Amino acid sequence: MSTDVVWQLRAPSQEFESGPQLAREFDALKIRYDFETDTGAYEWEEVTFTGVVAFRFTDAAHCSPEQIGAYDKLQIVNSSAWPSQLDGPPIDQVNHYRIYFDDVGCYEVLSRGFVPPASPPGA
Repeated sequence: MSTDVVWQLRAPSQEFESGPQLAREFDALKIRYDFETDTGAYEWEEVTFTGVVAFRFTDAAHCSPEQIGAYDKLQIVNSSAWPSQLDGPPIDQVNHYRIYFDDVGCYEVLSRGFVPPASPPGA
């Protein structure tokens, strides 16, 4: 099973002050996380998955090498079997996304799309 990187964290997750936070809104899932700025202050940003069909979390102690391979980056898992494992009508046009946060674990999302955080001013 191959993967493609579609986005990378702008700050390493080992620098987080707090762990990631999840929020579910209708068919969207948001993962918020804090990061240290150049001034030493902490700010929050979030990534959003749209058209969410399913999501799962694996604690860092139980992650596979493939999951850890998504360290600080969002991957699309190509030819994933996950959609075929769900009951119900066929799921067309969804992607299997995966991201691993240091000492936290791996979040995997089956969704139609991904929206990265807004670019910081001046970026």
